[in-house]
Amino acid sequence: MKNNPNNVFIDTNVLIGAYCENDTDKRCLQYLYSLKGKRLFISSLSFAQKDIENAMQFEYSDMEDSIQYEISSKFKCGFLITNNIKDYKVFTNVSIVKPQRIRVIEQ
Repeated sequence: MKNNPNNVFIDTNVLIGAYCENDTDKRCLQYLYSLKGKRLFISSLSFAQKDIENAMQFEYSDMEDSIQYEISSKFKCGFLITNNIKDYKVFTNVSIVKPQRIRVIEQ
């Protein structure tokens, strides 16, 4: 199968570098985003890879919730929006809010 030169895969380390303010990685992504006709690809694990490792440290039974909590912590989120508040009661350093109570964020 022949590779398509219009398809570009971006490794996790470039994404992390860009979001950590590495100028070279940031400029690279900005350039790639500006190109017409190119399709950019990443692995769905690119963002979760390190977060999964960190989430495994929680003594909590639901891995998905632990990963989402870990990601919200990484981005220093003050709020985590969910329909399942009870699933997050063990995580105390973020405000857990149901979608219908979203207005609480404006305060």
